[in-house]
Amino acid sequence: MPPAAAALLRCAPAVPFAARSSAVSRSGMARRLVAASAAAGRLAPAYRGLLLDAGGTLLQVARPVAETYASIGRRYGVTKTKKRIMEGFKRAFSAPWPKTLRYQGDGRPFWRIVVAEATDCTDGDYFEEVYQVVYLMFSLSYYNDEIEQEQMF
Repeated sequence: MPPAAAALLRCAPAVPFAARSSAVSRSGMARRLVAASAAAGRLAPAYRGLLLDAGGTLLQVARPVAETYASIGRRYGVTKTKKRIMEGFKRAFSAPWPKTLRYQGDGRPFWRIVVAEATDCTDGDYFEEVYQVVYLMFSLSYYNDEIEQEQMF
């Protein structure tokens, strides 16, 4: 990751959006956010920033996903290696999917098929454990490889 990007990710005290110097140019969206939050009686939006990462460009998971699937899966009889699980993911993600299936509700129908394809395990309890551990807590397992020793949050 470029050093400039790492510097941006370091935790630093945030300057409230509305308190920034008027000399700083703001986009139309930023002006609307400040106006809307001021109208609601607040000085700044409820969030401090938004980071978009295209599949491991800036952030990496602390533990490889296939390793997590394999370790949980051992209790349910999954014998596939991490490499074979990753191959199963690639197969599942390259398959043509109905557009709506992937985005229905919390995504369980889509992910149930992906997990079964990747691991060859259709056990509902295994899926639920994987779903809870991997998908609902996924964001907590990220680290920044440039500042790996520092805690981001």
